[in-house]
Amino acid sequence: MKKAVTPLKKERHVIDERGTRHTLDKHLGGGGQGDVYACKEGGVAVKLIRASGTTDSAILRRQIERIRRLDLSDLPMACPETVLRPPHLGYTMRLLPDAVSIGDLISPNASIASPNSWFIETGGLRGRLRIVAQLARVLHQLHSRGLAYCDLSAGNVLFSGDPLSDFSLHLIDCDNLRSESSAEPGRLHTPGYAAPELLAGRTGANTLTDLHAYAVLAHECLTGLHPFLGDRVAEGEPELEERAFAGELPWIEDPHDDSNRSSRGVPRERVLSTDTRALFTRAFGPGRTDPGARPRLVEWFSVLERAADMTLHCQAPKCRATYFADQNQLACPWCGHALPVNRTLSWLLWEPLSKPHERFGKLLLTPKGDKPDASGWLRLSCNVAATIDARHLFDTAPSPREAYRRLANLLLRKNTSGELVCEVTNCGDQDLRFVRRGNTSDASLKPLLIPPGKTKPIRIENVTPSVGQTPDLSRAYLHLGSDEKLHRVIRFGAKA
Repeated sequence: MKKAVTPLKKERHVIDERGTRHTLDKHLGGGGQGDVYACKEGGVAVKLIRASGTTDSAILRRQIERIRRLDLSDLPMACPETVLRPPHLGYTMRLLPDAVSIGDLISPNASIASPNSWFIETGGLRGRLRIVAQLARVLHQLHSRGLAYCDLSAGNVLFSGDPLSDFSLHLIDCDNLRSESSAEPGRLHTPGYAAPELLAGRTGANTLTDLHAYAVLAHECLTGLHPFLGDRVAEGEPELEERAFAGELPWIEDPHDDSNRSSRGVPRERVLSTDTRALFTRAFGPGRTDPGARPRLVEWFSVLERAADMTLHCQAPKCRATYFADQNQLACPWCGHALPVNRTLSWLLWEPLSKPHERFGKLLLTPKGDKPDASGWLRLSCNVAATIDARHLFDTAPSPREAYRRLANLLLRKNTSGELVCEVTNCGDQDLRFVRRGNTSDASLKPLLIPPGKTKPIRIENVTPSVGQTPDLSRAYLHLGSDEKLHRVIRFGAKA
C-alpha cells in the first residue's frame, strides 16, 4: 500500500515567516494532512498542508507555538520551526542529511528484478528489526510524557545511514502531537494506519490508536505486507479494503480464520520470531476490536531488539542476509549457504547483596539454585562485529539516545592458532572484567581487565580438559559493572 503523492504546481518555491526562500525538491512522504518535501538548500524540509475548511495560518501558528513549548530535545523529532507565508499553508522543519522514508523498506519499486535481493540489500531482517525497535522506543518516550503522535505512517518516519550498523531515525510531520484524545469530527489521518475506532468516530487520536498504527507499520516493514490486505482484499472490490481497514475482516495470519490469508510478501517464517508473531497476533486479533488488548511499546522494543540480537549473518559473498536459525537448521534460508561459525552468549545478573554460591559467586540463580538464570541471549556470527549497548544493561532507558549508547564491541574470529576467540573492545568509560568462573570473590581467579578504548581477545572455544583439569572455558564471564553494584554479566559458552 502506497499513498498517492500530491503533485506540485509549477511554482516550486515557498517563503517562510522570516522571509527565507525555500526551493522544494524530493518528496519525502507525509501523513493524512499533507506532504513533506526536502529543500534544495539542504538541512531543511517543508510540509505543505492540504487546504481544508477548518485549517488556516492562525490555527497552524498556534499549533506550532504549542509544540515549540514541549521539551523534545532528546527525541529524534523534526518539530515545526517556521510557518509559511501565504498563499502556501505549512511550515519548515530540520532534515536529516540523505534521509529516506521507512516506506522504502516496505516494498520495492517495479524496476527491482529480485525482491529477495532488494530486501537483503536494504537492511535485511536485522536492519528492519533494529529500525522498528528504535521507533518503538521513541514513541514510548513520547507516550510517557503524555503525548500521542496521532498520525503515524510510513511517510513520516525517516532514517539515514546503514540499518545494520549506524543509522539515525527521524520523525517528521509532528504538528499533530496531542496531549489528550480529540473527538474532532473529520480529523485527517493516513489510510491504512488509522485504528478502526478512529475510523468509526468512536474516539479521537490517542496513544492507543498510535499502538495500532505502529503495529501496522512494523508488520509492513518486516513482511512487506499490510496486516489486513490479504488475497481476498487484493482481488476483491474496493469496498473490501475499506472494510479491512475498519477492522471488519480478520488479519492475514489470524489463527482462527483463514479467509483473508495472503500469498504475497516475505515468507513470514523467515522474518517473524515466535515472540514477534505473538505480538502481532495480539495487536490484530483481540486488539483489532479492543484497543486495550494491544501490546504496549515496551513489549515491542524488548521483543524486537532481542530478535535482532539472535540473527545470524550469512557468509556467502553474494548473499550476506541476516536470519533466524534454530538448532535443526543447517543453512541460510535465503541462499542455502551453510551456517556461519557462531556462538550464543547469555545475559546473567550479578546481585551484590545475595549470599555467594561456591561456584557462581553472586550471580542470580534459577529457582532450583543449580545454575545462573539467563535473562536473554546474543548470537555472534564469525567475523561480524556485534555491539553491546546500554539497553542491554537495563530494560528501559531515559531516552533512545541513552539506550543505544555503545559500551562494547564483540568480534568472533579464529586466531592464528585456529582457536576461536572473541575480541572485546571497551567503548565505555569504565574497565570491563573478564573472569573464567562466576565467583570473582575467589582471589585465586585474577580477572582480565579491559580498560576503556582497549581491545583484548578472549578464548571462548570449549575444549576437552586433560586429566585432572576443570573444563572452565564453558564458564567464562564478562562483567559490565563492579562487584559492589547490581550489573549484567555476559556468559560465554552454553554450559553453566
